[in-house]
Amino acid sequence: MIILKFINKYFDIRVFALFLVTSFILIFIDAKDYKKLNMAKEERFSKVAGYIYAVLAVVLYGISKFV
Repeated sequence: MIILKFINKYFDIRVFALFLVTSFILIFIDAKDYKKLNMAKEERFSKVAGYIYAVLAVVLYGISKFV
């Protein structure tokens, strides 16, 4: 219950946008740079972290609006 109150209080459209921008940077910019440097593990981690951030943003925003 405390976590839901925290999400409702602090997770607004600005935080949602920051999460999406961060995920975009991780997926499209960092991963591409790592690929150029032949750093396969870092590239994969960057993509996975970016997708996790994007999904987390949508889920948390949904929770903040519908709970």
